Formats: sequence, C-alpha cells, structure tokens
Amino acid sequence: PSAMCGYFSIANAIILSRELPPRWRVTRDELRDLFGALENSSVVVKEAERVMAFLQKSRRAYIETHRTDFLDSADVAHYKTDWVANYEVS
Repeated sequence: PSAMCGYFSIANAIILSRELPPRWRVTRDELRDLFGALENSSVVVKEAERVMAFLQKSRRAYIETHRTDFLDSADVAHYKTDWVANYEVS
C-alpha cells in the first residue's frame, strides 16, 4: 500500500473498542492499561496486518464481481493499492 495511516487508524479503533470498558467513566488505571495497549507496537502491528488482509480480500472480491468497472490491469492494480477509503473504515 502507498499509505499506512488508514490501516493503523482502523487497528487503533479496534483495539480501543476491545480495551475500553462499556461505560462512560474510566479509572486512571484503566486509561493507563488502554494507553499501554495502544503503545504496544506488536499489538498494533498485528491488528493492522489483520485489517490489511481483510481489506485486500474485500477488494479482490469486489474486483471479481465488478470486472467491467476497471479499464485494464493497471486500473485494477491502482485500486488494490489505493489509500483506505472512508467507507472501508466504517
């Protein structure tokens, strides 16, 4: 991919959703644990790699079912390496 920020944004959002308690108020210890998870590069990289694999699989499936949307192989290659789109983040 030409840019990694979208993948890491999604990875961090997933980690936050997993680590945050299901209530509005959190303790300092819970925040410390949360930041510890977000600052653990191996955890974030592992999640980002899962996101990359999922989005690449989704893009390949889209290409297979929408061949006529692409002019040529260069167009397909460009789509595969495009930045992460807003609709993919949500």
